[in-house]
Amino acid sequence: MSSTEHLRRSPQQKRSETTLALIESAARELITENGRDRLTMKAIATRAGLSSPGLYRYFDDVVAILAVVDPINRTVSTVPEIEALKPDAVLRFAGGVFHLSPISGVWLASGLADSYSVEEVAEWAPLTVISDGQ
Repeated sequence: MSSTEHLRRSPQQKRSETTLALIESAARELITENGRDRLTMKAIATRAGLSSPGLYRYFDDVVAILAVVDPINRTVSTVPEIEALKPDAVLRFAGGVFHLSPISGVWLASGLADSYSVEEVAEWAPLTVISDGQ
């Protein structure tokens, strides 16, 4: 079973566990067929036999699904390594997750309104890349 840290809600019943397994299976199949870059929430929902809102009950976005079914798990720890990541990259650190905003180019901590410079993010190193971005 998947890690629950990337889920919006944890399965409480057998039916929810089955739904989660369907989502993960659908995502893996689509990655195999089309690659990580072409994975969409709509395609996963369709393949899993869910509505889009049904899928969003479990995961916020494709990045969260990728972190469960196909994590990159590459470590970065220096400013140049972090600066080389693409917009929408996601990094995991001991206290949570950072997401690189493609619009402002600043790092946002998941669930927090604060933004951080690349130098500030590097202070949390080592960081694990869970999505390279778009």
